[in-house]
Amino acid sequence: MKTNSGMTEKKEINQFMDFHNHTTWSDGENSVAEIMEHAKKCQISMIGICDHFLASETRTLNEDELDEYAADLNRVGGIYRAEVCLVKGLEIPIFALNHIWDDTLIQKINQFDYVLIEDYNNASDSTNFLHARSNIQKIQCAKGLAHTAPTEKTITFMEENDLFWELNIGAAYDFYRYIDKCEKEYVKSIFSSLNRKHIKVSIGTDSHTLTDYPLGYLREANRMAERYLSKLNIAEES
Repeated sequence: MKTNSGMTEKKEINQFMDFHNHTTWSDGENSVAEIMEHAKKCQISMIGICDHFLASETRTLNEDELDEYAADLNRVGGIYRAEVCLVKGLEIPIFALNHIWDDTLIQKINQFDYVLIEDYNNASDSTNFLHARSNIQKIQCAKGLAHTAPTEKTITFMEENDLFWELNIGAAYDFYRYIDKCEKEYVKSIFSSLNRKHIKVSIGTDSHTLTDYPLGYLREANRMAERYLSKLNIAEES
């Protein structure tokens, strides 16, 4: 059906997601269990934990920790399975991804449900992402761009590499405008382009602490994605 703004309205679905949370495994303040308990209380149906991997400027996982990290997510996720679906992820800088990775590392990455690629917006137009593209092809889980403005260049990169886009509502990024100004022409154009290119969308808070968790913004972003965009569903992707 069509809305007053002329956008195609998606059928409402009961999937309240936050696919971007950090724990004490990297630079977050809360444990996996604390995040899951909070998600249960907030009635979030799908929570994604994607601690930093191979980051250079913050506490980060290294390759030797990946198996233990995945096991912890599986263990705690199993405890809360009846109330909240825990989706296992990693957040990886695109510059770290743009190196030759051996098959052992790729196999470790492939035990996760999704990967968020960060820092794409920090690359220059002349950056050659040859190795990043190769590794993206080898990674079998869902892959998306984290906290990146959906410019024409970004949308083309996502389309070429089968990536989803994260609608990030964290306070460190000025993406609220894509939520609360959906009637603006440039936002309608962005949404139309994402839909036309068949690019799916996740929603993430980029939470590093539960102290000031933006639950209201998260609810609004989920409603927006359900109405106007093609919302990512990891269960269907895997």
